[in-house]
Amino acid sequence: MDITNKEKQIIQALEFSDFSNESEAGLYGWIHHDEWNMTVFRGVMSSLSKKGVIVWSEVEYVNDDPNSGCIWGYINPVYTTIKNEFASMNWDAIKEA
Repeated sequence: MDITNKEKQIIQALEFSDFSNESEAGLYGWIHHDEWNMTVFRGVMSSLSKKGVIVWSEVEYVNDDPNSGCIWGYINPVYTTIKNEFASMNWDAIKEA
């Protein structure tokens, strides 16, 4: 499967998230809206969802402020490898366009 550079940025943000390997094996983490240009990256995140790479939760807002939203993403295990109980991206399964 081909991915764009922007899609790779989102994947890497989850892969290197503070929460990426915190509970069950897999790669997941938060995307904080105030750290991304959501006008652009909302479409990128949708594209990754349609490609079956990432499943997204509902958006959560801090103090109900629409500018401080965040969303939890989980990378499909098909695109990850697990070694010594830690997951990482299997970049061989994905190529950058």
